[in-house]
This record gives sequence, C-alpha cells and structure tokens, in this order.
Amino acid sequence: IKVSGNRAVGALPGVAELVTSAPQYVQQFVYRNAAVPPGLRSSQPPARMLWVRFDRDALNRVLRQSGIGIWGFARPSLMLWLDVREQNERAIVGVYNKPEWKQFIDTVAKSRGVPLLLPTLDANDLANVQTSDPWSASPDEVSRISARYRPEAVLVGKVEPRDGAWQSTWSFYDQENRQAWTTPGESRDAAVLDGLQTAIDALVAHYNAASTATADAGLSLQVNDVQTLEEYARVTKYLGSLASVARLQL
Repeated sequence: IKVSGNRAVGALPGVAELVTSAPQYVQQFVYRNAAVPPGLRSSQPPARMLWVRFDRDALNRVLRQSGIGIWGFARPSLMLWLDVREQNERAIVGVYNKPEWKQFIDTVAKSRGVPLLLPTLDANDLANVQTSDPWSASPDEVSRISARYRPEAVLVGKVEPRDGAWQSTWSFYDQENRQAWTTPGESRDAAVLDGLQTAIDALVAHYNAASTATADAGLSLQVNDVQTLEEYARVTKYLGSLASVARLQL
C-alpha cells in the first residue's frame, strides 16, 4: 500500500505471492525497543519491535512486472484543518495543542507514506480562522489561509456526535478540483480514520500518474539550464533515484 499508494493493492494479481515470498527480499533486520510517548513512564520493560529493511530495487522490479504502478518518494503534502466537537466543546487540532490527535494523524500518514501537515495555531492561524473559518470558507479562502504551509492539497474536516454515533464531514481541495463527503463511524476515531484514508486516496488518484501504459511507452523529459558537468551529474543521479524510473537514457 505504501509503495503503490493503492489501498486495494492486496487484491491485485501477483501481490499475494509477493507477500508470501517476502523473506527473500529482506536485506536487514534488527530488534528495537518500542518508543515510549513523551511524559509517559512505565515500570514495565519496553516492548520489543522487529524492524525490517527490504530490497527496494528488487521489490519495485517485481511490482512493475506485475503491472502495479509505483508511487515515488517525492510525494505531495496534505494540509489538514480538523475541528473536533464533543460535549459542547470545540477543538481545532494543531501541532502542539492535541498531542493524542497528532499521534493518531501521524500514524495514518506514515502508514500511507504521505506528508500530512497540521497548523501551528499561532497568532497568524488564529486570526485567519476567526476571519475566514475553513469549515465555511470558499476554496480560494481555504487556499489563502493554508498558503504559508505550501501544501499541494488541503483537507478540511469536522467530526461531531450524531444520533448516538459519530459523523465526520470533509472537503478536499487541490489545484484543480474540490471533493466533499460525509463519513459515519461507530466511534470518533473510526469516523476520522475513514475520512483521512478517503482524502489520501484522492491525493493518490490526482498525483500518482504512474501507469503501465506510460511505462511501456516511455516518457520524454527536457531539463533546461544544465550548464556544468556537476549539474549534469546531479540531474542524472536524481532522475535515476526515482522509484518510478525503471530505465534512464540521456
């Protein structure tokens, strides 16, 4: 999922066999102590975690042979404005004010390999929210108040209790379109998780242009203003490092 960007990749032909043969792609493994959240101390010894490094080039080659697109490591960032409402209280989730929510959101973002940004909620952000509420503002206003974080896309979400369950409402903005949807959930976390996953799916659909058709046909790319041998070497090294590039001919 992380490599392809596709949550349904497990159902594609060849993937089940690839997972079964995973040990042959292992390059390194170590045991580590699980990280303990800041401020939390326990008398119990830390949990042991298995950390594994796989052979990226070999896996990418097998995925290409199976016709599965590879999402490169240079990925678009998603800005999140999340409004959590419960028990007559409202909280806008930021980098510093809701550590439990930040940890939850970071876990989702890491599982999909997507940079997910939260506002710092400094004086600038709070002034913007008061004058242009992201949850009712126009797309242009949402883009304006998010511009300082330089995201490729913006997600605005609101989660609140509804009829004994939870409901989250979302608006997704990128450079060309807007999508809106509502997600029910038995719990608050479930409603937020489904909304975040749907937004990342939209991000993948828009920015992950890799396809077997493109790979078969090839892609011509012109790079301007390469003046020195050092610049030429840097361009060559960068293009060759991209996961979606199988071959490079200059």
